[in-house]
Amino acid sequence: MQSTHLKLAALTALAALTALASCSSGAPAPGGPPEGEAPIVPPVSTPAAPRISSVTGDGTASITVAATDPNGDDITVKATAPSGFTVTPDAQTIADGQGSASFSFTPSDVLSGASGTASFTVSDGILAAPPARSVQVLSPPLELEADTLYAIPLQTEVEVGEPVTIVVAAGQMPSDLLSMVARVAAPVGCRYVHDSFNNGAVGGAKNDMDGVWSGLPSDIQFLDFPDLFIYNVQGAGDPDPTAGGELINGHRAYDFGIALAHVINGVPDSPFDEDAVPAPAGELFNFQLSFDEPGEYDIDLIFEEEGMVLDRTFYTDRIFFDDDPEYYTIHWGDISNRHEGVPHSVTVN
Repeated sequence: MQSTHLKLAALTALAALTALASCSSGAPAPGGPPEGEAPIVPPVSTPAAPRISSVTGDGTASITVAATDPNGDDITVKATAPSGFTVTPDAQTIADGQGSASFSFTPSDVLSGASGTASFTVSDGILAAPPARSVQVLSPPLELEADTLYAIPLQTEVEVGEPVTIVVAAGQMPSDLLSMVARVAAPVGCRYVHDSFNNGAVGGAKNDMDGVWSGLPSDIQFLDFPDLFIYNVQGAGDPDPTAGGELINGHRAYDFGIALAHVINGVPDSPFDEDAVPAPAGELFNFQLSFDEPGEYDIDLIFEEEGMVLDRTFYTDRIFFDDDPEYYTIHWGDISNRHEGVPHSVTVN
């Protein structure tokens, strides 16, 4: 492989030859050609910038850039994501001056989708190829399957300790929604980011009535569960009790609960059955996880475990009564969290 310093050497050689040609005639230099004979000029490689030869995937969220360098130098391809997107990775190296690099663009709102213009540049470390090549990036809105619960990571490749937002959303639900619990788990090495739980859609205040909860009457509000309810600190037997949650078969699981309250004279009280959200679809809540070790982390939803009094991951369309709480428990038809085209795992570097 030729060094990326080849172009600097070539430029230096050209300068030396120019200086030699400008010298006045006289006695030949020691080791030079005999008087009256032209000096032997070695061939010099002309410095040239790399160039983008093709871009494929225009109009999608996966773009591949092919590039070449006439001198065979390594090429660095850099991507700039449009507003509302992140790109993974943001730079790649093509070895030996010939090849391609692929980039994946993820919208910050995977449910609504997004579009915009991404740009790519190439350089060999000395010369760059102007101008940048621009392409249209498009990620269509995510279509959620009916009666299906999702836990979607918005970032699919991060560094150790970097927070990842997880959106829990549902396709069209067959029943109304008054309260819910979801148990979300990932392999040991994950940890819940304190105070990151947010009802409804990403962004805004924790208890804003947005996502599937938007449009409820003004006298309805969320019961404010403390962060400790989610964190659920475990004691003996946990190799890392500071991470909280519950250890289950090599995974760390966290419980997230949402319940509505009917405000009467300024005081939250039990809601009425008619206060339930009618057959909703969309974002239920979101939160953040971080990861302590490199690896591949699948995000899972857990339905039930041996010894539990009540299932995890269920919802209700009416008020619980003490006589038979199972009667009011409704389960999603699919909580596998494995669906084509929908992210479900995080790569941690």
